[in-house]
Amino acid sequence: MIELPDPPAGADPDALDRYDLRMAGWIHRVVSLLAANGVLVAIARPEALSRSMTYTLEACLSPLHIFAAQDGKRQILAVLGTLRGSRGRVVRHHGAIAERARPLEQAEPGLVTLPPAPAKPPVFAAAVLTWEQAAAEAAKHGVWVDPQLVSALRAAKPWDLHPLMPLARGHLGQLIAAGAFNNVLLIGPDGRPILIKGRTDKIRRTHEDGPARTIREAFRTSVVTLDPATGTFRVVDASGAPPGARDANG
Repeated sequence: MIELPDPPAGADPDALDRYDLRMAGWIHRVVSLLAANGVLVAIARPEALSRSMTYTLEACLSPLHIFAAQDGKRQILAVLGTLRGSRGRVVRHHGAIAERARPLEQAEPGLVTLPPAPAKPPVFAAAVLTWEQAAAEAAKHGVWVDPQLVSALRAAKPWDLHPLMPLARGHLGQLIAAGAFNNVLLIGPDGRPILIKGRTDKIRRTHEDGPARTIREAFRTSVVTLDPATGTFRVVDASGAPPGARDANG
């Protein structure tokens, strides 16, 4: 059973349209949680049930029964329906939903048939999972069992290529600046682990010679090294400036 709230008072037509679409989507998500042949009861005021919400209910529930009752001076609608086996064809009604409602006293016995209860009574209990247990459960359902996603997230196999000739320092510098070794843990000359990240940017350089001005494009490369133990990183670029060292806090 769900109770639909009244639409926001004083809202402009665009805001009401957005609210209407959100509520229709929420009703569709609620209906998707029903068991096979499950029954949904929606309680709302006539002005709270828009055409989009009614269309969603009619598309997901069959048959759809609408009853009216009085709560003091206010009219309350009760919408009752059974989950469809598949999404069916919906005939749009031109009249307001309140005009289709019957008095609640006219509801005949046996209007809907509830699905059989499970063999064992349901148990509602709280459970606390560790991060390892939650990750293991999440890996068994949803997109994590999609072979396309799993293959895309799987780490690429290391290259098994050996050049015929040893690479020169310039070649290694180009590979590092292009990002071929980004986030790879390496061992530095002093035996300490180090992380490197390369970056290449295209820049424009302007040269003025009297009235003539020349603009040339060039590539500027830079390499950042990070010491995981101390958090110190060094920036080495091709601008000719000496490399600087800073800690992780800048």
